Amino acid sequence: MDLYAENILHHYKNPIGKIEDETKFDCCHRELNPSCGDEITACIKFDDDKINIGWKGTGCAVSQSAISMLCEIWQENPPTEDDLLKFSKEDMLEILNVPVSNKRMKCALLGMNAVKNALQNKNN
Repeated sequence: MDLYAENILHHYKNPIGKIEDETKFDCCHRELNPSCGDEITACIKFDDDKINIGWKGTGCAVSQSAISMLCEIWQENPPTEDDLLKFSKEDMLEILNVPVSNKRMKCALLGMNAVKNALQNKNN
């Protein structure tokens, strides 16, 4: 399967969960991939038992699509804090459903790491 599969290109061109204003969220965290310049800021809003996630960022199709795919899944089934903490690299790669080389792994995991670190910011 091609790295830029149709689903990845769709999310890159039509991102889900992308925000302009992070002040409406309870906590945020910015992750940067210095090797390529990709960056994602993930923000979390706690609303009773529901967690809403938004993001903003720039970078390659893999990093931007990965966070968009997470937001799509989590909009349909809002996660708990425990769900976010348990979410793994393997879960992310399964969602992407394309082979990811070692060189692109940090891009693929950038959004997931930003969300997890945003949650840690809330807890600190």
